Amino acid sequence: MSAHAGDTSAESAAPPKAVVTHKAWQQKKSSWCVPASVQLSLQTFGTHVTQDSLAKQMKTNSTGTSAQYAVPVYNSYLNKKGYKLARSQSPTSAKLMDLVSYEVGVLHRAAMVGVNLKLASWAHTSTNINHAITVRGYDKNKGTFIIWDPSRNSYGGTHTVSAKNLATASRGNGLYYAVKN
Repeated sequence: MSAHAGDTSAESAAPPKAVVTHKAWQQKKSSWCVPASVQLSLQTFGTHVTQDSLAKQMKTNSTGTSAQYAVPVYNSYLNKKGYKLARSQSPTSAKLMDLVSYEVGVLHRAAMVGVNLKLASWAHTSTNINHAITVRGYDKNKGTFIIWDPSRNSYGGTHTVSAKNLATASRGNGLYYAVKN
């Protein structure tokens, strides 16, 4: 069992809203959303690694990054900090809020989320493509998240999105968050 998944006392310890500051890197190449998002997440752990290094280690190619390669690389950095990667594949908006509020509000870390851009309210696209972003803030009272989309396209940048929309957009891809080893 993780250090906090399902632990309502830990999840309730999170403040009603919080934001983690991280450098807002954009992905260097169009298929590098995973290396960029992992880079941003790791920065909040005090680990500095380049997108180039992550992309090489994760075997990122012109079509993107496979979780088969990304997860072990992400874990190799988290393990050095006493954490490992956990995933909630299709969280409800309430579960997503619980997990993110712990990650951001208690641990002060940004979490990576895989989304389908077609379902993402901020993307305004009909393209059915998977994409990685980071969640860096939340407001429980408003039911919203602050995300950073590393894309260089028009939908890149900081956005405030509803918990319902992020849960819908992440269905099947999910939230990747850190738990204590």
